Amino acid sequence: MAPALRLLLAFLAIGSCTAADHVDLWPMPKTVSHGTQRLYVSNNATMSMAGSKYSDGKAILKDAFQRMLDLMKLNHNADGANPSSSLLTGVNIVVLSTQDELGFEVDESYNLTVPTIGEPLHAQIEAQTVFGALHALQVTYYSSMIFWTLN
Repeated sequence: MAPALRLLLAFLAIGSCTAADHVDLWPMPKTVSHGTQRLYVSNNATMSMAGSKYSDGKAILKDAFQRMLDLMKLNHNADGANPSSSLLTGVNIVVLSTQDELGFEVDESYNLTVPTIGEPLHAQIEAQTVFGALHALQVTYYSSMIFWTLN
């Protein structure tokens, strides 16, 4: 085997070992922390907006949440087994701004928290604007840490 090929294979092996704890998300958050517990998402997951100043009168978040659920159901195999892990039954979205006009320097930050304890178990999204909440929903979909269960 050529020395260059051996070096490339060694680099790839080392890179995959060091990246085992790395989570690839887009858009990339400022900070990420995650657990090791498997989480299942209910096929009947719901969205609420308790505590939000944003009314979602244009159904921006409602429609985005439904698209996320539809894509997840389409692209993920549902696990019919009774999971011994936590079951996420919904998400509560709190948006602090009433505005939904995108402009230069609009704050698109968000905080996505998915607890592993609680009944019922709900994720919490907190964002300054509706655009931050949309990013959080996008990250939730593109995350590879989601499993589905039929109930």
